[in-house]
Amino acid sequence: DKYIDLTISGEPGKKLNDVMAYSMGSNYDEKNILEDWEYFCKASNVNRKEVYIVTGNILQGFGTYTGKLISFTTKDGSIRKGILMPENFDPVKNRQSYVTVPIIKAWDYISQIEQSNTRLTTSNGKVIIEKYYGWDDKDFAFYVPGNRLYQKFFKDEKIIKLCTNPRDGFEKKSGQMLAYFSLKNMKKLVAYLSEKFNLSVVVSQSVYDDYFDKKENVIRTKTHLQEKAEKIYEKDKSKFEQRKNQKITVKSVDSDKQKRIRIAKVKAKAKLKLLALVKA
Repeated sequence: DKYIDLTISGEPGKKLNDVMAYSMGSNYDEKNILEDWEYFCKASNVNRKEVYIVTGNILQGFGTYTGKLISFTTKDGSIRKGILMPENFDPVKNRQSYVTVPIIKAWDYISQIEQSNTRLTTSNGKVIIEKYYGWDDKDFAFYVPGNRLYQKFFKDEKIIKLCTNPRDGFEKKSGQMLAYFSLKNMKKLVAYLSEKFNLSVVVSQSVYDDYFDKKENVIRTKTHLQEKAEKIYEKDKSKFEQRKNQKITVKSVDSDKQKRIRIAKVKAKAKLKLLALVKA
């Protein structure tokens, strides 16, 4: 028999919660699971299988994808970090554009999220709202980085008062500050984040199409290639202007030099004529 020992607290506890949540939502009956147990074990223990890893800006990637942080070796022998996607990850379904909207406009969507671990983030991936399991009124988790720049969030008295543990406030977890909120207080938090911090979040195009009024003013996020192309354009434009100015300056210098040469020649000729007259 195969088994794994897991503690109830920390990361192992979260894994247990994931298993329990998945089991509750699974429509695969117990009889079929037991009958196909050997098949599932063999499928998950193969030596080689195709997986997907998100690379690049990992912090921002965690705001969009749910996966596991890993280190992997490339063909050339270099070691890189990335986010390992779940086995059921479909790159075609996940290849979609994203839209930035004011957080207050996203409340209808936030309030209807059912799947645990579903995340919304700001465009830089720093501020995270995550759907939680709902135990002890912990319907949502709110993450911010645990540094001075984000003290305005985790030391804000109004935000602390709205969380499920107003006595202790935020707790530190892996370099982040975390607090939980009930659905009722989450609505108040969203309104407060919009009013005081003017916060916006990133949603997928499909979510935007389903939950948002097309007449609302939104900011469409630029792709990495678009941002790169714009930076190259601005850089080339700046270089062109510099070269253009340099050419004008050189011409001006050459013109002045030629003028001085002509004046010097005229003066020299005048002196020669004056000497000739004196001698005569």
